[in-house]
Amino acid sequence: MRQINCSLFLYAFIITAIILVPFTFFLSPFDSSIGQVLFSDIINWIWNSYSNQEIVTAITSDSIGMYVLFIIIIFMSLILSFIILKLTRVQFQTNFIKFVKAISTIYLSLILFKYGCDKIFHAQFYTPEPNILYTNFGKLDQDILYWSVMGLSWKYSLFLGVTEVFIAIGLLFQKTRVLSLFISLFTFVHIVVINFSFDISVKLFSSFLLIINVALVYPFLKRTILFMAGKGVNQLSVYKIMPQFFHPRTKVTLSISILFLIVSEGLASHISTYNYTLTNNDQYKVQGAFSINEKHEILERNELKRIYFHKDNYIIFHFKDDSQLDFYYEWDNETNSLILFDYEKKAFRIELIKHNSKELELNLKGLFGLRKLWLTRIDHKMLPALQEQFHWSIEDIQ
Repeated sequence: MRQINCSLFLYAFIITAIILVPFTFFLSPFDSSIGQVLFSDIINWIWNSYSNQEIVTAITSDSIGMYVLFIIIIFMSLILSFIILKLTRVQFQTNFIKFVKAISTIYLSLILFKYGCDKIFHAQFYTPEPNILYTNFGKLDQDILYWSVMGLSWKYSLFLGVTEVFIAIGLLFQKTRVLSLFISLFTFVHIVVINFSFDISVKLFSSFLLIINVALVYPFLKRTILFMAGKGVNQLSVYKIMPQFFHPRTKVTLSISILFLIVSEGLASHISTYNYTLTNNDQYKVQGAFSINEKHEILERNELKRIYFHKDNYIIFHFKDDSQLDFYYEWDNETNSLILFDYEKKAFRIELIKHNSKELELNLKGLFGLRKLWLTRIDHKMLPALQEQFHWSIEDIQ
């Protein structure tokens, strides 16, 4: 009975968190998660009752709002598990656990497939932008350093991505589910250790995924250890995703639908990004690093060293004292200008005139006390960090 109580609470916690914890799905028609809609005001009220510190309005990973949301989820899970235990029979409780196991498996598969595709298409560990490449190593935070170094090797990112995709697919099939759960367990342990070691701000969410994985793999743990110790064990009884009472055709239809949705979610954002790049080709040509062309007349008070155009629509000004200031920008095709926004949503307009692939003329219109600047493109792709190198022996290293 005690084991049932613990299991009910654990799976009540898992299903409640899956429903309420925010996660960005590209194909989702909703702008906000259920947890954000239902509990953002409550979270702010709870926090303001105990602290004067302002918190981020949106419930994002590792924000105070997310921690408070998880506390709320724990209390909700206690109530839900108590209600199920006291008002339902053992058969319903068993079916509830089976249902949550099925949903949890699909959820893990979806997350792994999505992150796997992000790695395969070089979208999670992407090649460092010029503003990162030209920043002194010691001035970067640990999480940015880790992310940037991982992004230097597409082959390693590809290996991780393919592995996660295969694990995701393996979770959906009964014959490969147990093996996939054990491999994903090591994967999530590794991810959690990385997030805590390099202070990457998905510690809470990755820990939640690890809890799901542990809950799913735990029933197979004892027999697996006995098997590895060389002792005879009975065949593992692997839980099924589809209920037994479903018609075979219904099971096949649902299975195909689930697989289609997972694959679509994993690929949709990358297809959309590719199409956006094609339709905004001129804008993407501007991306990169530019130095100030000293051959042209510049005001004496110019302190600019370089200017970077980031792929995510940011323009970064790199000053001679190595400080940087960034603005989000929107491209105005009609006037061939950029509308810059600072973090207080204050707007500035500057003019960008493209002369050729190597030079740009930038009219800052008084920003930083400057007007027209001539910029020369820097071929940052020739930096040693971006060169593909492989050596079989140390003698080959020059």
